[in-house]
Amino acid sequence: GVPRTVSSSNDYRLVGIVEHRGSCHGGHYIAYVLDSPTGEWFQCNDATITRADWSEVRNAQAYLLFYEKVATAHPNGVRRGAQAN
Repeated sequence: GVPRTVSSSNDYRLVGIVEHRGSCHGGHYIAYVLDSPTGEWFQCNDATITRADWSEVRNAQAYLLFYEKVATAHPNGVRRGAQAN
């Protein structure tokens, strides 16, 4: 198997939201996606992708949320949550 490190870090960052607009009988899905390197949020609506303000993202009626684990620095310089080689 692949060796893994055990992390006690429970830090996660929100990186995506799926919002459903409509009813249970029909509607439309819109995704909000974080560009992690820049910290910018984007709204993905069919073939259209536009920048989104945090206030728009924060007020979305979330259907699904996506998180990524945040690697934290360990005193010995090894990142917590990272896989060992």
